[in-house]
Amino acid sequence: FGVVSNPFDYNTRIWGRLEELKRCFTTAMEGTHDAAFLIYDHPTVEAAEVDEWVMTLDAFITAHETTGMPAFVICTMTELLPAAMREYLILNGIVPLQGFDDGLYAYAMAARYHRIRGEQLASLSVPRFATPPIDSATARSSAFLDEWDSKCRLRGYGLAVPAGAVGSAQELPKMADELGYPVAVKAVGAEFIHKSDMGAVALNLHNAAEVAAAVERISISVQAHKVTVERFLVERMVAGCVAELIIGVNRDEQFGPALVIGAGGILVELLADSVSLLLPTDREAVHRALGSLTAVKLLQGFRGKPPGDCEAVVDAVMAIASYADANWDQLVELDVNPLMVLPVGQGVMAADALIRLS
Repeated sequence: FGVVSNPFDYNTRIWGRLEELKRCFTTAMEGTHDAAFLIYDHPTVEAAEVDEWVMTLDAFITAHETTGMPAFVICTMTELLPAAMREYLILNGIVPLQGFDDGLYAYAMAARYHRIRGEQLASLSVPRFATPPIDSATARSSAFLDEWDSKCRLRGYGLAVPAGAVGSAQELPKMADELGYPVAVKAVGAEFIHKSDMGAVALNLHNAAEVAAAVERISISVQAHKVTVERFLVERMVAGCVAELIIGVNRDEQFGPALVIGAGGILVELLADSVSLLLPTDREAVHRALGSLTAVKLLQGFRGKPPGDCEAVVDAVMAIASYADANWDQLVELDVNPLMVLPVGQGVMAADALIRLS
């Protein structure tokens, strides 16, 4: 009936015949190629033969399930794959792609990511990021670590944090004397996620009396938010900052671990200047990401200020990525904001940190 001159066209002899379609697709998908595409344009009118189009999808799904071959359905024009069909395909493990050029480009990028990710994972001494994603129910039951706990954990992976100590209201003035002034005082506890909004931070304190007064002010301020504070963090202030960055890690629903680098401090919402990297990553990729930010001008020396210590920034990013590597089985999100960048040769300092674990 059909001349086997075009191996990509299964011809119309088996159109509307489910078992023959299954056998045809399964045979094709048992090969050694990387993926299978079905070019499919769904009818735009209601007709009895629409069932035969859907039958083709069912046969393709069966072949995918039988062979395990990664499978994609691609339409020539975006409107020829309705939402209901896309949802049906996704439910059955098939990737719907809309538009021929866009769909093939998306596949090419996914294949490139797969290759690069494989190379990076192969370079690690211990395979990581193999843990399945944390589901939404687990994420909802997660807990925030307090700032000091978060900083101590990240410091263990090489992130620089200010010299500091945690104590009661009575202990803090003596701790501040031992650290040296000026200092900052903050309320410590998992409930103090947004410390500034709660009036739970005091900066540039120059003696024990100012520290004691700050502790009292913070205690009164947080009471308005129906919480009490029992522990305080006192830290030596960081001077000479030329730029502030935010470094974060979160779980992307499709790709898994994603690291975000952007303008930090008060500029986070003002500039929306950030770039994302998929983990694992390397120093070269982090350098490129920094160079793509508008805030890189601050790191290069802006309006007479000295250039920032970019190598120390990369060190900090890699330290945070290392923590994510080791704790991916329970890490929900992580933020270091701001990461204070000092002039070249002076390093960086994580002024605030927040970790959320399942």
